[in-house]
Amino acid sequence: MFKGRLVPALRRTNLAWQPSFYDHRLRSADDLLPVFLYIYLNPYREKLINPGLAKWPGYYCASEDWAWFGQLTNGELPFPEWLR
Repeated sequence: MFKGRLVPALRRTNLAWQPSFYDHRLRSADDLLPVFLYIYLNPYREKLINPGLAKWPGYYCASEDWAWFGQLTNGELPFPEWLR
């Protein structure tokens, strides 16, 4: 519904949804780590930022989530083996 309602506004500005894009609803029983890793690592995998030099400035993680996810990083940077 969300995407469908935005289509007219996107068309007015010559924008469109990415082809083959789909939404995924997270349920309470879902494992969150793969989702966090995908979101967190994607800019590094796409080489938008050097993984050894800087934290992705556009990434935000709520403090309660960072409490468990931050322990899985190397000082807020991804572990090199994650990028293989």
